Amino acid sequence: MSFSRAIVGIALALFSLLATACSDSDQYLFDSRDSQEIKVYAYTTTSFDSDAQTTKSDTIQPSDSLIFLTTVQPSKSIRNTSYFWTIDGEPFASEFSFKRNITYPGIHDIAFVFIDFFGDTLSDTLSITVASPPELDNEHFIPAAGTQSIDPDKALHFAWNGHDPDSMWQMSYHFTLKDETESTLVDTILNQAYFSYFSGFKPLQKYTWKVSAFNEMLLEADQNI
Repeated sequence: MSFSRAIVGIALALFSLLATACSDSDQYLFDSRDSQEIKVYAYTTTSFDSDAQTTKSDTIQPSDSLIFLTTVQPSKSIRNTSYFWTIDGEPFASEFSFKRNITYPGIHDIAFVFIDFFGDTLSDTLSITVASPPELDNEHFIPAAGTQSIDPDKALHFAWNGHDPDSMWQMSYHFTLKDETESTLVDTILNQAYFSYFSGFKPLQKYTWKVSAFNEMLLEADQNI
């Protein structure tokens, strides 16, 4: 190789090195963590205690608070562009973990969304039902406590008032009727706030009836008749 050709070769090598140095080489950096499969999991619990039970669905009342947690595998520190929570498709939170109550009744889909460094979206969803317990009017009902002179040979009609504060849940009533020996004459679940008894009564005996209320979420009324 002649001296002049050697000089040209060195010059080309230097130019190549300079071109590489001036390029945006960061885009070619490879983080091995980005090549791992990423998985996300969302949970809810009632306590930050490590022993507290976690679940992916729950039923709460509007006054209750829940703790929302997430797990990102292999690590929460893996490179990402964003992460956030939604409730029924609307923004809910931007932390990995947080505590909050949901005041409006209904069945809600709560999702944790994680967008990785490459723009891929991963998510996991919880189902949270928010419901208020039913209310039972324990002051206005028939027959009233202490009612007497009931014809033992005629049907007797029982009626009361129940109310769903959320106006969205089916209410049911547990109705019982007992004689003075505490023998059960009726023990039934009703979807309506009334009951008619056609089997008659024994004269000069005391009978006791009772009503409790619950909704389809199995939340019970604080009041009883």
